[in-house]
Formats: sequence, C-alpha cells, structure tokens
Amino acid sequence: MKRVLTAAVLLSSLVVAGAAFAQAGPYIGGSIGQSNYKFDCSGFSCDKSDFGFKVFGGYMFMPYLGAEAHYVDLGKITLNPSTVPGIGTVSGDIKSSGFGLSLLAQYPIEQFAIFGKVGFTYLDTKVSGSISGLGSASDSESATNVSYGIGGAYNFNKQLSARLEWERFRAEFQGEKEDVDLISIGIAYRF
Repeated sequence: MKRVLTAAVLLSSLVVAGAAFAQAGPYIGGSIGQSNYKFDCSGFSCDKSDFGFKVFGGYMFMPYLGAEAHYVDLGKITLNPSTVPGIGTVSGDIKSSGFGLSLLAQYPIEQFAIFGKVGFTYLDTKVSGSISGLGSASDSESATNVSYGIGGAYNFNKQLSARLEWERFRAEFQGEKEDVDLISIGIAYRF
C-alpha cells in the first residue's frame, strides 16, 4: 500500500509540474523546415525536397486538449530539365500551400510536452511545366484532406516554447492523391 501511495504522489507531482507549463489559453507561432513530396516523377529526374514553413495559432481548452489553425507552404517539387527525343527539353514544378484546422492533444512532463494532432487541411496544388520551343502551361486544383502529426515541445517559461514536429499532408491533383511530409522546428508564444 505504501508503494502505491508513493507512486501516486510522484505521478501527481509530475502532472502538476507539467501542467504549470502547459497552460490553457491562446497561443501563436511559426516554424520552418523541410518538406518531402511523395509524388512519382514518372521516369524523370526530380527534386522532391524543399524549404517549407508554417504559421499557426491555437487555443488550449485545458492543459491537455486544444485546437490549432495553420497556414502551411510546402515548397515545391522540381522536375529537372530533361530532354525527350522528338519533343524537346521538359521541365516543371508542383507547389502546395493552404489552410487547416486540427485537434491537438498533449501530455506535459515537467518543462517538456509531447503532442499529437489530427485535422483537415485545404491545399491548393499548382502544377506548371514547359517544353522548349512549345511554351509553358499551368493548372491548379484545391482539395480538403486529412492531415496529422506528432511532435514535442520544450517550454522555456510559461509564455515561450520551442517545437519540433513531423506532419503529413495530402495534396491532390486530377484525382491523384499524394502525401507530403513536413519536418519543422519552430517557436510558440502563449498569451
């Protein structure tokens, strides 16, 4: 019985200490990182990684549960110029950016917190390409798909924290759905 009581006291002190940094209320932030498109380049050489960024804001209803809105720019995938016999040199790119809303659940541990989120992101995906001598063309399509992620935060104090997270988004173009990952590091400020 004594061990159970000791364990309960230790566990509750960890939760209370974590809750001191994981306050309820509004927050804003931004992050930068690397995006990785999972698109198939269909035999062409392409660069599937690029710089991505995100701005976000949210509200923690309690220290463990909240909602977060974001704008994300996932950079682009670049089709390297390739010569196609009888056609010419082909090049192009695909860009995705958009807005989303997620539910966020976190578990604070002293000055740290781990979190997961799931929601929806409305992404606008723009495809553009050119063929030497023939010109260029572009088209875009917007769609709403599920997005999710996991991450961790370090709370410097009650207002400022650093975040490291991995997120997965889904871009859609002409019926094809492809995943885009974003690994980012950022800062959040709680009011």
